[in-house]
Amino acid sequence: MRDKAGNYLTFKEYMIRWKQGIENLTPLQKITNDIRGTFITLLGFIFSLFAVIWLREKIGLLAYGLTLIFVGTSITTFFKWIGLRQQLKYFNEIETQTSFAQYLNQTEVKDNVR
Repeated sequence: MRDKAGNYLTFKEYMIRWKQGIENLTPLQKITNDIRGTFITLLGFIFSLFAVIWLREKIGLLAYGLTLIFVGTSITTFFKWIGLRQQLKYFNEIETQTSFAQYLNQTEVKDNVR
């Protein structure tokens, strides 16, 4: 394994750097990754639901239980995905307002110096 500069890393060094990188994730990065992962999970549940429905005669009674499980988890995962998207929108609004406020503060300081 190599770092960005091209230097070789041992597995232990790589794991230390990886751990530091994970610990320094921002809430915005975490939510973005959660949204992607939840969406992939949702697609898997929906695909599995259709597969169970399509193969219900071969599966037998197990198909009814699997259908209930996949419908329930798909609904729950869908609402989780929507909630995460709302959080992302909220964090983006906060970040935009914060950067705008910082910009205004910087221009006020420059105006006062003149």
